[in-house]
Amino acid sequence: MDMVRVTAHVRQNTGKSVARQIRREGRLPAVIYGKGSSTSLIIEAGTLVEIRRAAVGSNAVLDMNLLGDQEEQCNAILREVQIDPVSREPLHVDFFRVDPNEPIRVTVNVETINELPDELKAANATASLVLRDVEIECLPGDIPESIRIDLATLTGNQALHASDLDLPEGVTLLTDAETAVVTLNTTDAGREASEGSETATPAAKEAADA
Repeated sequence: MDMVRVTAHVRQNTGKSVARQIRREGRLPAVIYGKGSSTSLIIEAGTLVEIRRAAVGSNAVLDMNLLGDQEEQCNAILREVQIDPVSREPLHVDFFRVDPNEPIRVTVNVETINELPDELKAANATASLVLRDVEIECLPGDIPESIRIDLATLTGNQALHASDLDLPEGVTLLTDAETAVVTLNTTDAGREASEGSETATPAAKEAADA
């Protein structure tokens, strides 16, 4: 699998004042944790931009090169980026260590592709994506970019649940299987009711006049 390469420097000093100084220098404070350990890091601000540009999906596996007293090579995923609520600039980056041979739990986006089949369009059906991500478990190298739902395969007027998702081989669903992911709604019933109401209105007026 292709991985994004990231170089980070191990730092010994921590605290808010240290973090502010790092940001003033055009770099970002970071941490990598997991496997029972946590290490404070410094990365270049441009590194985060490169990760976001090169990584496919939010859970791309990174090839981390940690430079300190002893150089360390490991794999990780980008777990969280803390953002300043006013400036919207990144404040801190969290990485999570992963073992290529051990399954991990991650959250993956759900997206829809294609359009509803003609028979559903004729019934004025609309599809609503009500669950935008699901939790899964798999090996780091098997994490999908997203879980896709092909609207063209849907039929009837029923909800599509998490258990109906087409997951790649080696991926296990952790989200409750009964959770609705896509709902289908048609307007036929509402339109017929409206038409019936309009038809009955003159008769009702005549009865009232009598």
